[in-house]
Amino acid sequence: MVLAMIEDDAGPTRSLSLADPVRALHQVSADLSLSRALALTDGSSATALEMQWELFGAARKYAEEHGLGALGDDGTVGALVLEHWEAVLEGLESDPAALSDTLDWVAKQQLLLAYQDRHGCGWGDPRVAALALQYHDLRPDRSVYQRLGLRRLLVPGEAERAVSEPPPGTRAWFRGKCLARWPEAVVTANWDSLVFDIGTDPLRRVPMMDPLKGTAEHTGALLAQSTGPADLLERLNS
Repeated sequence: MVLAMIEDDAGPTRSLSLADPVRALHQVSADLSLSRALALTDGSSATALEMQWELFGAARKYAEEHGLGALGDDGTVGALVLEHWEAVLEGLESDPAALSDTLDWVAKQQLLLAYQDRHGCGWGDPRVAALALQYHDLRPDRSVYQRLGLRRLLVPGEAERAVSEPPPGTRAWFRGKCLARWPEAVVTANWDSLVFDIGTDPLRRVPMMDPLKGTAEHTGALLAQSTGPADLLERLNS
C-alpha cells in the first residue's frame, strides 16, 4: 500500500526501474553484504538498501504532505509501517545481526551460524542443510522458527481469525469471502487477482489492482446476490 501511494507526486527523485529484474533478484538474494550495485534502466546503479532508502523517503514525504488516510483508518497502521521500515533500514546499515528478532533471513542466518559454531562444521555439512530446511517447517510441534523469539506484530489468533473473517475495509474481504464460499472454484488467489475455474475454458481472472476496492461496502451486496462463481463473474461483467 505504501509503495502504491508513492507512485504519486511524492515519488523517488529518480527512476528505480531495474535493467534486469530477474538477474537483480538473484544478485540481491546472494548478497549478504548488502553492497551489490544493481543496474538501473537509466544507466545508473544502486544497491538494494539504497533503493529502499529512496522509497522510504518518498513514502515519508507522502505521509507528511498528504497524510495516511488512504490506508482506510486514522493513519495508525501507516505510521507503524513507516516506523518499522525505517528501523529495519537503519539496522541493516549498522548491524544486520541485531535484527535477528525482526527479519526472517537474519534470524535464519544467525541460527545456522550458531549451529556451525556449536558443532564445528561449515556450510557444506548436510546437518546444516537439514536445519535450513527444517527452519521452514511451521507446524507448532516441529517449528524451529517459533522458538527463536521473533517479534510479533499481531496478537496471537488475529491471523487465524482473518482466514474466516477477512478485514472488511480492503480487497482482502472480497478475496477471503470468495475463498470461503467457493474454494473448489478458486484456482489462484494473489494479492491483486483471483482466478476462477467455472468448468468451462478458459480460466477466468478477476483483477483486484486497487487495494481499496473489494471491500465489504463495495462488494458485499454483489456477493450476497451471487448464487455461484459463474453468476458472480456474469454480474461483474454486466
